[in-house]
Amino acid sequence: RMEKFEESVRFACRHFEIEHFHDEQIECIRQFFAGKNVFCSVPTGFGKSLIYQSLPLIHDFMYESVPDKPVYSTILIISPLKALMADQMNTLQKQGFNAKILNCHTKLDDIITDEGGVAVSHLFCSPEVLDIPVWRNALSSQTFKENVIGVAIDEAHCIVEWGLDQNSQSNRNAFRKW
Repeated sequence: RMEKFEESVRFACRHFEIEHFHDEQIECIRQFFAGKNVFCSVPTGFGKSLIYQSLPLIHDFMYESVPDKPVYSTILIISPLKALMADQMNTLQKQGFNAKILNCHTKLDDIITDEGGVAVSHLFCSPEVLDIPVWRNALSSQTFKENVIGVAIDEAHCIVEWGLDQNSQSNRNAFRKW
């Protein structure tokens, strides 16, 4: 299993056109695939985003997902910074990934295939999107449970308050066990 992990990491390095991951990045990725919750606090510019951006690629390589099948392992990335999400999505799309941003304008058909799989490798959303019923239901569905390999919370230090929106008539917290 370790040999396949190392081969997968080398594959990701080639895909992202980097010589190697930093030791801290490798350790985060290793712990993720060991089933651990991972918290990464390193300086700006260190490459935190690359950790979660690489996870679907490494997962699909490790578990030899069928390459011509339009279903991917998916990472859900929650971020309060819309411009950063858009920039990362555009970069990932240029690298050949099917990355999307969930918002009130996104159609479910853009995310789910006709066969019932998730057709997106990187799914970005703001914390507020998790309170939109259509997306709360979709993300709670069996389809997403089978395809989403992890959730990354990016730029968490920018979020002043998690959960209840004081202007909302909803009395639900955005982050709770579904």
